[in-house]
Amino acid sequence: MKILKIENKTGKVMLDDTVDAYSRKELAKEMAKVFGAEAFTNPDFTNLTNAADNQVDRLEITINSPGGSVLDGMMIVNELRAMSAKGVHTVAIVNVLAASMGSVIAASCDECQIVPNGRMMIHDVSVGVRGTSKDLQRMADLCEGMSNDIAGIYAAKTGKTVSEMRALMLDETWLDAEACLAVGLANQIFDFKP
Repeated sequence: MKILKIENKTGKVMLDDTVDAYSRKELAKEMAKVFGAEAFTNPDFTNLTNAADNQVDRLEITINSPGGSVLDGMMIVNELRAMSAKGVHTVAIVNVLAASMGSVIAASCDECQIVPNGRMMIHDVSVGVRGTSKDLQRMADLCEGMSNDIAGIYAAKTGKTVSEMRALMLDETWLDAEACLAVGLANQIFDFKP
């Protein structure tokens, strides 16, 4: 993870890793650098948006991630939504992969761009668990609830129903750039050529 630059009130950061507690905290640090010293004192996103309104009006987050932890990813999602609510236009740029939780983060932004050779993958929440039938049922219920939460994010982005998005998730759907546009997970294809 690294900060790229700030220009014309646009902050640019990168998520180039698995989504986990470490990458979430590193991303928080980089976002805090974009938004100012007050936010930088707290790398876990708390109070980050309090400093946002004076520093930038646009945040671009370049994503190349195979996904990872749902809970850590949801903290990033919530922070992006909080920034958006404060008037910061959030833009995900998928270069090259936004899979699993990476695609959820991309879908939570106000705008999503994808490179021509980019890919997104969506699927139901999965875990490895062992224990009694009660333990397994509890985890199945948790996965079902989190999958519905994620389908809600996709549905809000695409205009499709939660059920339609769950059907794609259950099939572990891989989408190229054109398919991302067609489904509505991306708003445009971003090409580096001028």
